[in-house]
Amino acid sequence: MIPETDFASADLVIGQSDFISGSANQGGGVTANQKLRDELIHNTKYLIPDTEIFFPKKFLCTDNAAMIGAYAAFHPEEMSWNKITANPELYFE
Repeated sequence: MIPETDFASADLVIGQSDFISGSANQGGGVTANQKLRDELIHNTKYLIPDTEIFFPKKFLCTDNAAMIGAYAAFHPEEMSWNKITANPELYFE
């Protein structure tokens, strides 16, 4: 039996076990997480043994937090933490 996991991508693989394509491609910043990669590999081999899973090289897996930190480093501004708001359409040069 596979232990329950909190990793959304691993759960996605489990949830799609009826749809067999022969391969699964993963991407995005979260795939730099080795624990997530290990869970995906384990769960895929267990539930869909004939499926091969692919990951990009870790240096290609950027993270949103790193981008936010980089922006903050070049645009410092003092602000109270409780006045911070999210802007999903943030644009900067």
